[in-house]
Amino acid sequence: MKDSRVEEIWAEAREIPPATRAAWLDGRCGGDAALRAEVESLLEHTEPAEAFFGSLADDVVESFEAAGAAAGAALHAGARIGPYHAVREIGRGGMGVVWEGLDERLDRRVALKVLPPWLAVDPAARERLVAEARAASAIEHPNLATLYDVVELDGGSLCLVLALYDGETLRERLARGPMPVAEAVDAVAQAARGLAEVHRRGIVHRDVKPANLFRTTEGRVVVLDFGVAKALGEDRTARGVRPGTVAYMAPEQARGEPVDPRTDV
Repeated sequence: MKDSRVEEIWAEAREIPPATRAAWLDGRCGGDAALRAEVESLLEHTEPAEAFFGSLADDVVESFEAAGAAAGAALHAGARIGPYHAVREIGRGGMGVVWEGLDERLDRRVALKVLPPWLAVDPAARERLVAEARAASAIEHPNLATLYDVVELDGGSLCLVLALYDGETLRERLARGPMPVAEAVDAVAQAARGLAEVHRRGIVHRDVKPANLFRTTEGRVVVLDFGVAKALGEDRTARGVRPGTVAYMAPEQARGEPVDPRTDV
């Protein structure tokens, strides 16, 4: 009961201007010193973190949008990449743009992920991505996205050819509201099985988050996007660069320390 009161008062307190919050807490906590201490502790720890991630997002969102737009310019409806035919754009972000495509040889729908131009310009980044793509393509598991091919576009940009799934990411699912416990446990268990397989092969994903967990219409969860994965013991990441998504990083990853399967777990 007390925990629910702490959360309730904490949520209300966040809407109160800091200058008047102390007086408001005096009345709201009704003289309960322990209750007030817990609320103030929550405020002390959450607000600086939210401010940090908010300011960080403001700093990087423009560069990520520019990277996605630059990658998107490499394809258009009707464009051909070898045997692949671009149909329509289905998503974009800082790591590129994704199109629905058609493999005309096999009459198979595919996902065409065009990566940002800087990955082609930077030899180290290009080498790392190709090596990791090769490693990922050798793994077959029902809870891992299938990579079919890596092709080069005019201008040198790289395009990953992946299996195309019908369904939604867990980020999209969570946008509609909390998942029932059984549904959430099942999704996490499936993702864990997929990650266990790549860990067994010596690969760490390093960017596990709701946007990279896709649930098909049949209920199967697949782990997406090994673009920032790292083969254990083979770190090609440039010094000072910490691939991943800040808000979802494990502490050792955020500090730039060596990672291992525990980082994903």
